[in-house]
Parts: sequence; C-alpha cells; structure tokens
Amino acid sequence: MERSTDKLFIYFACLALLAMRALGDAGAANVAAATAAAHGGMLGIGATDVVVALAAVSATALNEALPTRTRPLAPIALGVIAIFSPTGFLFLPLACYDAARELHRVDWLRACIAVPAVALAAALPLHGTGFAESFLVAACSALAVLLSMRTNRMLARQKTLYRTRDDMMHRAQQLLHENRSLEARLAALDEQPARQPQRTQNEPPSRPATFACLTDREFEVARLIADGFDNREIAAAAYMSEGTVRNHISSILMKLRLKNRTQIAIAYWRG
Repeated sequence: MERSTDKLFIYFACLALLAMRALGDAGAANVAAATAAAHGGMLGIGATDVVVALAAVSATALNEALPTRTRPLAPIALGVIAIFSPTGFLFLPLACYDAARELHRVDWLRACIAVPAVALAAALPLHGTGFAESFLVAACSALAVLLSMRTNRMLARQKTLYRTRDDMMHRAQQLLHENRSLEARLAALDEQPARQPQRTQNEPPSRPATFACLTDREFEVARLIADGFDNREIAAAAYMSEGTVRNHISSILMKLRLKNRTQIAIAYWRG
C-alpha cells in the first residue's frame, strides 16, 4: 500500500511536468500546427508521447509483479526510455523510485541505482531541455529516492515485527506443548499409588553393623525409638509390656555403651 501511494504521487508529479512542458510550448502552437499539418507529423509526435508515457507507467506498475531476480529490469528499461525520448525523460523519477528499492540487494543488480543517474546525465544534452525542466526532473527524482528509502525502512521494520511476532507465537506453542506434556506426566504420577517400603512380620529389617550385637527384639525396640515412638507406643507396636520395653532399652544402652534413647536414635540413623 505504501509503495502504491508513493508511485501515484510520483506519477502525478511526472504528469505535472508533462503539462508544464505543454504549456511552455503553447506559444509556438500555431507555427507547430501549420508545420505538422503540412507534413503529417503532429499526430505522430503526440502518439509517441502517449506511447512512451504508457510504457513508463506499465513498466513501473509491472515492477511489483516481477520476480525479485528480474525486478531491476523495470528501472533499467525506464532509464533507456528516458535517454531516447524527451517524454520518457519526464518519467525518470519513477525509474529512480524503483531503482532505490534495490539498494538492499547484495548482488551486482544493486548497480541498477546508477542507471537513472546515467540516464539523467545523458538525456540533458540529447534532448536540449531547459534548466528549469531539468532541475524539476532532478528534484522529483531525488524526492522519489527519499520516498523509496523511507518506504524500504518502514517495510523492513514491519517485516521485523512480523518475524518477531511469528517467533513469539512459535515459542508460545512450544511452551504450551511442554506444559501439556508436564501436566500429562503429573497426572500419570498422581494416578500411581504411593509405594513405600513396608516391613512384614516375617521379613526382618536391615540391621546396621552397630546393632549387630542386639537381639531381634532389642533391635526392633531400637528401630521404634529411632522412629520417634515412646515406651507406651513401642509396647503397643511390638506387643510387649512397658516394663519389657524398659528392660530392652536398658540392655541396648549397656551393649552399645550409650547414655540415653536419643543416642540410640542417632546411632540408628547413622547406620
């Protein structure tokens, strides 16, 4: 949209230059009409101008549809038209606009920006245009280059924003997929029953080397002490009286040469 607006503006500026030339030639219209009528040339000159103007407009319009590799051919063709046709010289700003579009290229086609400048320098002596007309064409060409460079920067910024948006959307989709995978794994873990090692009555617990000197009942009491049980809870868990529990604790302290039940727990967890 930006390029179309810029090109329309430049095209109307070129039409204004063409109108100014026509008004400048109005003073000699009667003499030119008589000469053209005698030789049948006035209609031919007018038709040539129209054809050149349409060719210039068609070339710059087709520039948008050409592939990237052949796109510089449009400003080159406009530059050639400007060299050989006075009317094409007035449409040189369109060639400058399309040529400035190729400044970002890295291949040799980037040199097409020089074609309008060469055409401008070559057309001045060939067509014998006046200073005012040459100055206006050069000014319009410079304005066309500035507009093209501005639009290039705007489109490059827009592409960067679109690329950033696409990257963020892609990353968001990846994170969403990872989140769903994690949720599925957590749900699978929640469905699995919590399995904790349990000791059966027929399976004796693993005994640290420090407690090798104890009997099975004494080790059982030591294990329950390490688990935080008091004497009443130990008696209920081990199916013995509290007096028997106290006797076992005294025996454990004597065999392990410890002073209290806290040291029994520490020795158990240290292994």
